[in-house]
Amino acid sequence: MEDALRALKNHDIDVITDNEAVFIEEYFNNQRFDFEILYSVHDKIKNYAFFTAKTEEGLKLSHILDKGMKEINLDLIVSDRYKNKSIFAYYKEYSENLGKENELRNYILIGLIFTVIIILSIVLLIKIKNNELELQVKTDHLTKLKNRNSLFEDYHKREKLNGKIVYFIDLDDFKFINDNYGHDAGDVVLRSISERLSKIAPNSNIYRMGGDEFLLITDNNERNFGEEILNIIQLPILYKKKECRVGGSIGYVNTDDFVESELHEIINLADYAMLEAKANGKNHILKVSSEMISRFKIFLSKKI
Repeated sequence: MEDALRALKNHDIDVITDNEAVFIEEYFNNQRFDFEILYSVHDKIKNYAFFTAKTEEGLKLSHILDKGMKEINLDLIVSDRYKNKSIFAYYKEYSENLGKENELRNYILIGLIFTVIIILSIVLLIKIKNNELELQVKTDHLTKLKNRNSLFEDYHKREKLNGKIVYFIDLDDFKFINDNYGHDAGDVVLRSISERLSKIAPNSNIYRMGGDEFLLITDNNERNFGEEILNIIQLPILYKKKECRVGGSIGYVNTDDFVESELHEIINLADYAMLEAKANGKNHILKVSSEMISRFKIFLSKKI
């Protein structure tokens, strides 16, 4: 006994409970232990066995014990709940519980990931829907051009109009198309004109102002570009094997000539120039000039 205690003190041997000894004997091919004693832990009597830890098998067992002892609460080992369990049995139970906890943690993590994915998908769908609604608010449903809402948003700052040419376009004889071929034919004409405008002015902003009126804001050469607009408007449009033809009256403004004017004033000036162009005959283009301003003021006073 004295030799065993001395060896224990010098860490030449390890100590385990007797029920562990039975397990270990089977595990290590019935190798017997050196000593067995009674030892008191927290007023509870336990049988302990000593074994030599210097052998290869003893070192292996020592590592197993050390790992188990680090992971468990020794107070629980000597409690009533665990008085009949060995470290190995408890460590096995602990490992199983730990595995279940990890499994539960994985399920929770997977659930959280799916929840995040679902939330992100919902947010993305809402964003897409909002973008679609916003596009509908800013887009003419028939021609797919921008509408008046988009116009005033694009040029809410006056400086954005600097160096621009604003064309106000009104189709001639469009009422004739609607009256003689029907509104479906009129829709075909409006879509065709919109596509042509977009094709010749891909870098310009084009808006449908309503009915058969369009607004085009561009940096292009003012006179030649206006003539090009008139030419593409007058090209025939096929509807049910019938040729539909319209013309155009255009008024335009060089914004640099009216640097103090806001967007709505620029639009009104171009609109008035278009009316004078139409009064002078169909398929005309007219630029706003200083001489036109006095007539425009008289025109406004009569409207008021």
